[in-house]
Amino acid sequence: MAVYSSQLDAFFGAEGLTNTSANFIANKAKEMYENSNNVFFDFVTSEVSVIGMDRKVVSHKGMTMEEFDKSIEEVANVGKLKALIAWLREAIKARQTMVDAVKNTDVETYATELGMELPTMGKLMKRITEDDVIAEMSVAERCRYYYLEAQCANLGKLIHPSGDFSNSIKLAKKSLRTGLSTSGEGRDMTITEYTASLDMDVVDQKFMEMQEFHRSLQAELNGIKHKIEIALDEHNSKVMMSNHKSAEEFNLAMKTITNKVDEARDKELQRIRGLKIIIPDSLKETYEMVAAVGKNK
Repeated sequence: MAVYSSQLDAFFGAEGLTNTSANFIANKAKEMYENSNNVFFDFVTSEVSVIGMDRKVVSHKGMTMEEFDKSIEEVANVGKLKALIAWLREAIKARQTMVDAVKNTDVETYATELGMELPTMGKLMKRITEDDVIAEMSVAERCRYYYLEAQCANLGKLIHPSGDFSNSIKLAKKSLRTGLSTSGEGRDMTITEYTASLDMDVVDQKFMEMQEFHRSLQAELNGIKHKIEIALDEHNSKVMMSNHKSAEEFNLAMKTITNKVDEARDKELQRIRGLKIIIPDSLKETYEMVAAVGKNK
C-alpha cells in the first residue's frame, strides 16, 4: 500500500517467523557469537633460555594452523550470525513502520490511496456587513446617508447639554440674571455689567429649531439604519442556513468516508500483523543452525 514503501514487503511472506519467534532467534544468535571463544589470533611463539645452557623453555605458544583455520571459520560464522540478526531486526522494524503508517495516515490521504472520491464543501455564502449594504445604494442614497450621519453628529455635539451652543445659552442666562459682577475692593473695585448682545428669545427659538431639525434628521437616519439592519439580518440568516446545510452534508459524507477508511485500516493492520518474516536462502543454513541449538538437550 502506498501509505508505506512497497520495499518493506520484501521481508514478509505467507510462511516464516512471527515477531516473537524472530526476536527469540535474534537474541539466541547474539548470545551464540558473544559466547564464542574460538576467535583469536596469535602468530608468535616465545622460547626462554639461560646463557650457557642449551635447553629452551617455551614461555608462550602461538596458534597452530588448525587453530588459525578454526578462527577464520569462526569469523565467518559470526558474520553470518550478525547478518541473520540484522535481517530479523530490520524485518521487525519494517512491520512496525507499516503499522505506524497505516495508523497515522490522515483520513483524506488514506481515502485517496484507496481510490475514494473525497467530498467537497462547496462554495460557502459570505456574510455581509453594513458597509456592503451601503455600497449597494444609489449615489443619491449614499450621499443622503453620509449627509445625515455628518449633520446628526455635528448638531448633536452642539445641542448636547454639555455642548458649546447649550453651554453658551446657560452661561448667558446666568450672567444676564445677575446683570453685573464685581472684582477687587475699595478704589480698585471694578464693576462689569452684562447685557444681551441679541434677543435671547430668538436664541432660544433657534436652539429649539435646531433641536427639532436634529430630531428629524436623526429619525430619517434611524429609518435608513433600520432598513440596513433588516437587509443584514435577512441576508446573513440565509447565509447561516445555507452554510449550515452545506457543512452538515459535508460532515455526513466525510463520516461515511471515515468509516470506510477505518474499516480498511483494520483489515490492513490485520493483514500486516499476520505476515510472516521470511528467511532468505542465503541465511537459511545459519537460521537452521541457530534454531537447532539447545533442541537436543
